[in-house]
Amino acid sequence: MFIRLFLQYPFLEMASSLYRGRLGISMETDTLSYLSSLEEDVWIVKEDLLGSISHVLMLAEKNIINKEDAKKILSALLELWKNFPPILQTKEKYEDIHEYIENFVVSHAGIVGKRMHIGRSRNDQVALDLRLKVRKELVEVMRLSLEFMGSLLKLAEKYEHQIFPFYTHLQQAQLGLLSHYFLSYFDAFVRDFERLKFSFRITNFSPLGASAIAGTRIPLDRLYISKLLGFDGLIENSLDAVSSRDYMLDVLNSLNSLMLNISRMSEDIVIWSTMEFGFLEIGDEYSSVSSVMPQKKNPCVFEIARARCSKVISSYLYFTSILKGLPSGYNRDLQETKIPLINAFLATKNTLQILSKAVSSLKINEKNILKHLESGYIFAVDLAEILVEKFNIPFRDAHRIVGRLVHYCIANELKLTEIPENIFKEISSSILGKPIKLPTELRAFSTNPVEVLKKRRVVGSPSPKEISRMLSERKERLKKLEEEVYILSESLEKIEENVIENAKKFLGSSNRE
Repeated sequence: MFIRLFLQYPFLEMASSLYRGRLGISMETDTLSYLSSLEEDVWIVKEDLLGSISHVLMLAEKNIINKEDAKKILSALLELWKNFPPILQTKEKYEDIHEYIENFVVSHAGIVGKRMHIGRSRNDQVALDLRLKVRKELVEVMRLSLEFMGSLLKLAEKYEHQIFPFYTHLQQAQLGLLSHYFLSYFDAFVRDFERLKFSFRITNFSPLGASAIAGTRIPLDRLYISKLLGFDGLIENSLDAVSSRDYMLDVLNSLNSLMLNISRMSEDIVIWSTMEFGFLEIGDEYSSVSSVMPQKKNPCVFEIARARCSKVISSYLYFTSILKGLPSGYNRDLQETKIPLINAFLATKNTLQILSKAVSSLKINEKNILKHLESGYIFAVDLAEILVEKFNIPFRDAHRIVGRLVHYCIANELKLTEIPENIFKEISSSILGKPIKLPTELRAFSTNPVEVLKKRRVVGSPSPKEISRMLSERKERLKKLEEEVYILSESLEKIEENVIENAKKFLGSSNRE
């Protein structure tokens, strides 16, 4: 494959740069190695080839180069398209993928290969490559995020009626349903999905034709290439086109938000899987062990997910730090922006892929959950609201009464549901100036906690009725989002196929047509 290409075109191994007419000698070897981005450029090689093929088709369409020359150039580009290796071992020979490909085209097509770059700069060339690659990566992240969200919905459906303690400050707060928890993260990931969609929209504009910074006198058709590559339009201003990377900030921010939500959810799962909580167990196939402590079952998948979030955060900071001091126009610093993008996309995709399966392995320990509810303090808010409704007292007074009741129960090692009626009257009288009766609902809290949830009337609460409604609506939402991603993915595949088919069709056409 790649070795065969080097044997067939041995000049590639010893190629001198096509760009160094201004300088008297070749670049020093260590300097070339230091400056070379070839290793990262493998990430955008297909996009660079697509851009070059589209550029040559446009040059021929506008008679900027003749059809015979265009065919020779396209033939070389298509050979690379079919045979380009996943990894290059020539970093010390080329500054970037653009130089490598242009050298290959010249070796394959002869002197006419030097016509390929007319009207184009590496500045607008790499700007195009990155937008092509980023939009493709975004669609893949969208697809994987929907798979993960589907796993969350299945868990929400499976544990639709499972009561569960919710926490603030890692202290028991209010009673809820486990399905409500999974639905809360589903909704957060929907917002992340919308951020990814926005990132796609602002990415999907073509910079090609801006040349180095101020356009070109060559009569390029920028709209031709934009349409052929499926962009929504042009980044019109040539200076903006070659120097702008702000869309990448939005991309990285979208990935960052997504991974932050994953990290927070992973933290919950790590805590709840401890023996101290024991609310859930992670499947053995997604757990690790200790080399010395035989009893250990470690939630390493979710711990690594937390850590991978840091990789995306650092990518965002690295990228921002590169941009913050740059003057207008292209600067070589921008070469380094591929690295945080590659790292962030890889960390996000890998994490979504494994967590989609890992969360599906979770098993709930209902016995331990119920044990943590025994104190009854988690019903404190419900009791305060009952006092407001039954006795028409201010909420702040009801809050004080229940706070005193909890204090008494803790001091006397009682559950809230076991509070003696005489103590209840005594405490309520000390605050209201007169006693009120102990509500009969309090005794039923511990025996029938679902009844407590049924009284939660507000939209979005964890009442069984609301959970059922939200589950149904989220399933429909997921289907629609999946359809959107399918259409986007199919569209990008067809765009790629169309470019290659156009090039092949051009090769088969008559030079006189």
